[in-house]
Amino acid sequence: MTYIRKLIKYAINILSREEKYLDGTHVCVVAPVASNIASQYPKDIDDAHITILYIGDLPKKYIGSFLDAVMESAIINSSTHLTLDDKVTYFEPSESSDGKRVVKLDVFGSCLEEIHTTLKNLLTEKNIPFSHSFPDYHPHTTLAYLEPTGDFKGDIPSGSWGIDSIEIWGFDEKISIPIVSNQMITSIISKSYRGMS
Repeated sequence: MTYIRKLIKYAINILSREEKYLDGTHVCVVAPVASNIASQYPKDIDDAHITILYIGDLPKKYIGSFLDAVMESAIINSSTHLTLDDKVTYFEPSESSDGKRVVKLDVFGSCLEEIHTTLKNLLTEKNIPFSHSFPDYHPHTTLAYLEPTGDFKGDIPSGSWGIDSIEIWGFDEKISIPIVSNQMITSIISKSYRGMS
């Protein structure tokens, strides 16, 4: 029951503060990388993360519905276990990377795809605008931005971890939303129902 209480507490806290948020700029929903793995990243990467969905600019009038959609997408069926690939790959220089070559590691974990797809569908259903700049989703974490012909020469982080929350970036502060499994909700409801009979 603690997880459900935590989720409700987050929802009440976030929605009660909704008035203080101005329009969001460069809003995105991310999964944080565990601190013991993030400590292996190059020093100039401040917030190691995996982008789940880039939203872009979000006008204030959509914030309540947007937060609701993110909380709903955090109720999942799949495992929350994530693993870093052991080889570096690149996104070639583009406008979105300011002409830099992006060094990345792919991240494996079915929950990322599930949250991404659910959130995109919910935002579409609720007519909440979001960026379509990256139509194909490839879960990854960025290690560095290099000159267009550069190659990564640093140590490659490694490891696996379980995520218990996702974060929203792009407002005055990061907003953390706990991840809850459908199985956990079913179990809690079942126990509550048995206790009532």
